[in-house]
Amino acid sequence: MLPPFSYLGLGINQVPAWLEHAQAWQDLTAEVKRRCMDSRNISQLRQRAHSALRNPYQPVAVEAVAALAAAEDHVADNWYNLAFVQRIHGMFELALQSYDKAIRRGIRGAQDVHLNRSVIFSEFLDNPEAAHCELRHALAIAPDFDAAWLNLALLAEDAGDVAAARQAYRSLLDCHQHHPMAVARLARLLDPDAGIDLVRTALQRRNFDVDLAGDLWSSLAYLLDKSGDYDEAFQAAVQAKRFAASLIPAPHRYDPDQTDRLVAALQIEQVPNLEPECEGPMPIYICGMFRSGSTLVESLLGRHSAITPCGEREALPRLIGSYRSSPPAPQAKLDALVNMRRQYRQSLKHLAIATPWFTDKRPDNIQHLSVAKAMFGQARILITARHPLDNLISCFLLNFDVQVPYAVDLDHICHWMVKSRELAQTWHARWPNDVYTVQYEALVAEPRACLAPVLNSLSLPWEAACLDPATALPATRTPSSIDIRKPVYQRSVGRWRNYARHLGPQIDFCMKAGLLDAEGL
Repeated sequence: MLPPFSYLGLGINQVPAWLEHAQAWQDLTAEVKRRCMDSRNISQLRQRAHSALRNPYQPVAVEAVAALAAAEDHVADNWYNLAFVQRIHGMFELALQSYDKAIRRGIRGAQDVHLNRSVIFSEFLDNPEAAHCELRHALAIAPDFDAAWLNLALLAEDAGDVAAARQAYRSLLDCHQHHPMAVARLARLLDPDAGIDLVRTALQRRNFDVDLAGDLWSSLAYLLDKSGDYDEAFQAAVQAKRFAASLIPAPHRYDPDQTDRLVAALQIEQVPNLEPECEGPMPIYICGMFRSGSTLVESLLGRHSAITPCGEREALPRLIGSYRSSPPAPQAKLDALVNMRRQYRQSLKHLAIATPWFTDKRPDNIQHLSVAKAMFGQARILITARHPLDNLISCFLLNFDVQVPYAVDLDHICHWMVKSRELAQTWHARWPNDVYTVQYEALVAEPRACLAPVLNSLSLPWEAACLDPATALPATRTPSSIDIRKPVYQRSVGRWRNYARHLGPQIDFCMKAGLLDAEGL
C-alpha cells in the first residue's frame, strides 16, 4: 500500500472522456475482469500497474491500475492504489468509491484511507461536513491519529470556528504532548504572549523534524509581529525561511532567469478562442501576488446574490498541462481546449452553481489567463495589487509550502512581483474591457467605491450584503480564514514601515524596477 497521498496540483495530459462516467467505468472494469480471468494473465497486469504507479501522472496510469483492481477485486491495496491515481487525475468521486472498496475489503491502516477521503471532500468537493465525518471515522480506529486531529482543527479554522480549532489542537497535544505542528497552529489562536511562550518552549526542546521547524519559527514571527516586536519577528521569519528553503527540491527552486523566459513565453502565447457557450455560469478569475488581497476581494464579491464564491479551484492548474503539452497543430490545440473546458465545467458540477457568475481565486492563475480567457471569452479577470513593500513583508512573514518557491527569499519575492506586474500589463492590454486591477489600499479604504465598477461591468447592482460581515461565507482554506469574517480593516496598510531597516536592498530594487516611487516611501 502506498503512503497517504498529498495532492500536488501538477499538470497532466488529457484524461479519456469515458473515465468520467461511472456507468461506463463499471462496464469497462467488468469487461477487463472477464478478459483477465480468461487469460489468467494476472502477472502481466501486476507488472503494468506497478510500472504505472512509478509514473502516476501518465494518462495510461488509471487504466493500468484499474485493470489490476478489476482482475483482483478482493485485494484491498489494489483499490487503494487505484484511488491514488484517480485522485491525481482529478477523478475525485471515483477515487472516493475506490477508497471505500479498499476499506470494505479490509485494508490495513484504514484510518489513512478515511484521512484521504476527508481531504478529497474538503479540498476538492467542498463538503466539509463529509470531511469531518471521515476524520471522526479515522479517530474511532486510531484515537491518537495526529493527522486526523490536525485536519479537524484546520476544518474548524476554515469555518472561522476558533474555539473548535483550539480544542482539536489541544486534543492532539493530549495524545502527542509536544507535537510541533499543533503547537505552531494553536499558538496563533492564543493571546500573543501565551502563544510566544508556547512556541519558544517548543523550539528549546529541539525534538522535532527539520521539516516542521519552519512552522514553529513562522508562528513565532507572526506572534512577535502581532505584539509589536518587529525586529525579533523579522529574525524569526529569517529562520523560518531558512528551514523552508531546505525543503524545496533543487529542480523546483526559484530561478529568476528561468522565470524571465517563462513570462516572456506566456506573453506571446497564441491560444485559439472557443465558440462562446450559450449557457452556464461564467468565471471571475481573481489572481495576482499572494498576500495582495485576493481573499478579501472574493469574500466581499461572494456575498453578492449573483456571485458564488468557489475559492481556490484546482482544475485550471491541473488541466493546463493537457493543453500546453498537446501537439502544435491548430486543430489539436483546439480539441485540447474543448476537452479542457469540458473537464473544468465537470469539476464544478458538485457545487450546483445557480448564479450567473462564480469566482475562481488562485493568485498563481495569473500565469494561465491566456488559456482561461480562450475557454471562457466572457470571463472577467480581477488582478489584486498592493503596496510592494507591504506585499513583500506579508509574503516573507508567512510560511508557504514548496509550491511557492520564491517566497523563501526577499529578493526572489521582489523579482516575482516585477514578473507578475509584467503579466498583469499584458492581460490589461489584451482584454482592456475585461481586466480590472483591485488595489488593496483603495479596497480597504472605500470598498464600495472600489468594487462597484467591477459589479457594474457584470451588469450587477451594488448590494449592502457585500459589506456585511454577518453574511454567511463558505469554509475557506487560506491564512486569512479568520480575518475575512471580520469587518474590513486598514491596519495592514503601511505595515512595511515596521521593517524598513531590514529592507534596504529590496527598497532600492523596487525603486529601480519602477514598482515604487518617492511618494510610496
